[in-house]
Amino acid sequence: MTDNIQVGSTFYLVNIDRRDRVNDKEVFVSKVGKKYFYVSYGCQELKFDIKTRVHINTPYSSRYALYNSKQEYEYCIETERRRRAISDRLYQFLTKEEVNDIYNLLILRDR
Repeated sequence: MTDNIQVGSTFYLVNIDRRDRVNDKEVFVSKVGKKYFYVSYGCQELKFDIKTRVHINTPYSSRYALYNSKQEYEYCIETERRRRAISDRLYQFLTKEEVNDIYNLLILRDR
């Protein structure tokens, strides 16, 4: 996932601890090291693991996630919404036997 992170690269930053999306925005990479890279966010720099892009934060600070673009973030949100809708529909319409058959097909086959 270290796909060529360089100073000046852009990402879409999302605060994952809150519901309002007002401060989600495009940010730029300000520094790149061997293990971490930093993005400028207002007057602060946020630290991310260079391999996983996981935010390195202190226990009481906000948590952030990086996406390649706003479109990628919106696609992920829409996919999760659709996954929940499918799950809700399956819960309503499947019998107990059908649930067990699907479970055996999808989960137990990989064991």
